[in-house]
Amino acid sequence: MPEVQVPAAPGDPLAMAEGHDGPRPRRAWRGDAVLLLVVGLGAVLRFWGIGDQSFWFDEWLTTEAVAGGPADLARHVATREGITPPYFVVMWVWARVAGDGEVALRSFSALAGVATVPVAYAIAVRLGQRRRVARGAALLVAANPLLVWYSQEARPYALLALLGALSVLAAVEVDRTGRRADVVRWGIVAAVAVAVHYFALFVVAGEAVGLAARRRVPPRVLALGAVPVALVLAVLAPFALEQHSHATNRAWIAQFALTDRLEDAVRTAFAGPGARFAWLWLVPLAVTVAIGAVTSSRTGRRDRRVVGALLLLVVAGVVPALGAAVVGTDVLLGRYLLATFVPLLVASAVALLAGRSFRLGAAAVLVIAGVWIGADVAVVRDPRLHRADWRAVADVVADDPSAHARVLLVDTNGGQSSPLHRYLPSATVLAPGEAVTIDRIDLLVARPAGVPCNFYVGRGCGFVFLGRPLPESLADRFTLSERRELDQFVVERYRADGPVTVEREDLLAVPGDGAYVWVTPAGR
Repeated sequence: MPEVQVPAAPGDPLAMAEGHDGPRPRRAWRGDAVLLLVVGLGAVLRFWGIGDQSFWFDEWLTTEAVAGGPADLARHVATREGITPPYFVVMWVWARVAGDGEVALRSFSALAGVATVPVAYAIAVRLGQRRRVARGAALLVAANPLLVWYSQEARPYALLALLGALSVLAAVEVDRTGRRADVVRWGIVAAVAVAVHYFALFVVAGEAVGLAARRRVPPRVLALGAVPVALVLAVLAPFALEQHSHATNRAWIAQFALTDRLEDAVRTAFAGPGARFAWLWLVPLAVTVAIGAVTSSRTGRRDRRVVGALLLLVVAGVVPALGAAVVGTDVLLGRYLLATFVPLLVASAVALLAGRSFRLGAAAVLVIAGVWIGADVAVVRDPRLHRADWRAVADVVADDPSAHARVLLVDTNGGQSSPLHRYLPSATVLAPGEAVTIDRIDLLVARPAGVPCNFYVGRGCGFVFLGRPLPESLADRFTLSERRELDQFVVERYRADGPVTVEREDLLAVPGDGAYVWVTPAGR
């Protein structure tokens, strides 16, 4: 089938600006020193302090996935994850090249996050925008706290944002040229995005619907581009069904009200998961809406259509996920929607910078970027905004060898303390009904945070470990000897005059499945 060549039409929202020849968008980034500086900023924000935080629960799951052989990896993904296998296959290879420490595993996400910055620039250029708009889009992506946060996490979300942006870039190129080769490239990129995370399918479907509606590509050619996506879905279907059969992998999500999760998604989009102040997200949101309304009124029709097209793509990526949550398959989290985030930021840059009120829009972009960079720096410098610090807890538990075994009680959300398997490898979890002889009890208590709560991310409400007092039956045999205050936790240490044999249930004031009792052998 011959390639279809369709010239860009003036006034077309997804075409180049009038007067631009075909190759120019491909070369627009070359020699742009500002872009290089912005990419450098994005790299600094993503690699600065990347190893300071210990692995939290989800990242620990990644370490578990890559620790064994291929069969172990497949079993782990099918039974313990809600994410597609290809990411873990990539990380399995990466761990054997770079290592499995915090810096090593997270650096893959950091590199993906840095690469997303020039992709945002390229999207703006391919949409016919001036360099100032492309630079603004790159700056917003480089500084955004949500993108920076997930660029420092050993999970697939930074890669999801990158691949979502690349699929948008490929779709814009298809609309611009109509060539079959570009359609095939879009299909391959879209398939890779879906292979990394199921929720990327919503964005890819929105791109396909948009391309079909514009009729710049023959239906048979567009169907050819959809073949890779269909093949990936066919391969992933057995894993998806197996994962769905393990309800515990997703049941925790629905424990939080959908409205609360949507509010959290908006807050973290504009302030990141580790925001220092509860109201911080309102600043960039208010500036974007207020100034964007003014500048958009002085923007040309073509640029307004570009903003509208990008926002429709964002809606296409969010509404089906929301619809699925409403009808019964509720697995919606803000971070699952990251494939839509770069188009949203590019749309913001176009709205603020494309019109005649450039100075006002530029000031708005600088204010937003400044607030976001401040939030990024605060997360690095303030341990209270970090992920739960299990490394520090393990150091305290291990710093005082004992003549007998001792235990660490995590009596609320105990499963979230699973990273202690990594940081305290000699410790085991006491099974129900199991007894142990001890002379020391460490009780984990959360320090009041005074910062916004998120859902199992950062210094979140899901990490509140209440630290109930010891049962009365033990209070007369164990005496509080010291309190070790950490940045996020307090470890209350109780000692006995001699060895005491207790069962797991004896140690818990309120026995329940949510509690973990960690046992550390004597002298370790």
